[in-house]
Amino acid sequence: MLVYKILRENEFLHLESCGKTLGSPQDIRDGYIHLSKAEQVEGTLNKHFKGEKKLILIALETKFLGSSLRWEKGNTKETYPHFYGQVNFNMASWISPIEFNGEDFIVPAGLKNGKIF
Repeated sequence: MLVYKILRENEFLHLESCGKTLGSPQDIRDGYIHLSKAEQVEGTLNKHFKGEKKLILIALETKFLGSSLRWEKGNTKETYPHFYGQVNFNMASWISPIEFNGEDFIVPAGLKNGKIF
């Protein structure tokens, strides 16, 4: 199963250059890396990244995250994947930009309405 991390461009460039990251400033403050299931990506974008440009989506395979991946309730009744570790660049199954057209986010091909095509 894949889970997803949304990074701002500067956060992605840090990951790319250093080869690892503890996530965004909010992730570091919270003590874990906030991830999303496929069906949560659009909601996460709209809630936490509205109007932002130059976002990057990273897909991570859960079987490689091991016991440091925990499924915990967020502010809603939904459970979210939280990763208590650092993400290494080579852990990414794939990486894709997320475009913002001024009103909506355009998610990568294959990730739409929570379904992988």
